[in-house]
Amino acid sequence: MPNAILEAKNFSAGYTYALFAPVDLNLFEGELVSLVGPNGVGKSTLLKSFAGILDPWSGELTLCGMSMENFTMRKRAQTVASVFTQERVPYGMSVREFISLGRIPYSGFLDARTEEDEAAIDKAIASVQLEKFVDRGVLNLSDGERSRVLIARAIAAEPKVLLFDEPTAFLDVPNILNLFRILKTMASERNLTVLLSTQHVDYALRFSDRIIGFDGKGFVREATPQEMNESGFLGWSCVE
Repeated sequence: MPNAILEAKNFSAGYTYALFAPVDLNLFEGELVSLVGPNGVGKSTLLKSFAGILDPWSGELTLCGMSMENFTMRKRAQTVASVFTQERVPYGMSVREFISLGRIPYSGFLDARTEEDEAAIDKAIASVQLEKFVDRGVLNLSDGERSRVLIARAIAAEPKVLLFDEPTAFLDVPNILNLFRILKTMASERNLTVLLSTQHVDYALRFSDRIIGFDGKGFVREATPQEMNESGFLGWSCVE
């Protein structure tokens, strides 16, 4: 049985009010989990709570067996890496320079990088097939290429958990397919936990180990893709 890396008990998220009823959720090593459901139901807010950016509205979050509250910012950044929608890229940065920002939790803002840091950056670049782009400006890349750069920066931190908010939002079909394949492979081969939100339910059903579904009425359910599809929880059925 895989180890539970992140556990949410009696958990809900929100700002001025809870966006969904309290729920128990678990994320395990080596799996890709997709958050699916209508816009505005709390998917991004859940991700921000899991990333430690936002306190839970209710309940407790446990990371690697320890309460999230007990993690220092540095240790949490080494354990959980996240990429959120429409993230801005600093002007003039090359691909390698931007990916190297993923090592800040280890090297600090003075950029005192070691051989270990450089090796982690090289590995992250190779994992998303960006070797030919390292000297190009990030802002000069296509949407698909830029998405891979953002993922590589997160991978460079060598976290246990990767969180992505709508990473497929601006991609065409071939790039969506490629992105899901990359994330699925990374989760299984590196024993990472990958959690992403997406509006592309068909790809979520195809590639995810589990689905966390939001019904748009304030309820959240965790299930396998087949169970989620057959239950009608989200009000649709994609597989005959």
